[in-house]
Amino acid sequence: MTVIADPGRTALLIAGTVVAEREGLQRLSINAVVAEAGMAKGTFYRHFVNRRSYVIALHRRFFDSLSQKVMAALVGIPPGLERVGLSLDAFLDACLDARGTEAFMVQARTDPDLREEIRRRHEIFVAVGQPDMVAVGWPDPNAASQLKVAMVAEICIAELDVRRPRRDLRRAAVQMLTANMQSVG
Repeated sequence: MTVIADPGRTALLIAGTVVAEREGLQRLSINAVVAEAGMAKGTFYRHFVNRRSYVIALHRRFFDSLSQKVMAALVGIPPGLERVGLSLDAFLDACLDARGTEAFMVQARTDPDLREEIRRRHEIFVAVGQPDMVAVGWPDPNAASQLKVAMVAEICIAELDVRRPRRDLRRAAVQMLTANMQSVG
């Protein structure tokens, strides 16, 4: 079954990303979103119950887009060393290219409305990375995958500061995550 996106809802989500990027997630208001979208406030409430449900939808849209880009980069690549580096690069490159990364990667951490959403997303990323950690020989692949998620988040913040890839940090993360493979092999 194909889901057809509602153009009004999509326009509101695009406007929210622009507002979040410009003003920050904490200052994102329904008034600013509808003004950016050129819509009436009533239109907002036809699509979203309240600001909280809207911010969650924005967060999901941002990370769904990143996830699609990462998965596209990994098509046909079996779990292991190559995939660790490719997934890290694909995610971080997508973050640098995306609108609103600072709002959704940094500011979202302190938003109580997003706490559960962030926890859920974190669990998904950890689960996706576990096969790679098994393939590189980690005795506790869950812990290693959690560390990868944490490292990637911190590298993202460092890259946002300079608005370019930090190849040194990316290389170090891959080396740390795959060091176990060299000691096993």
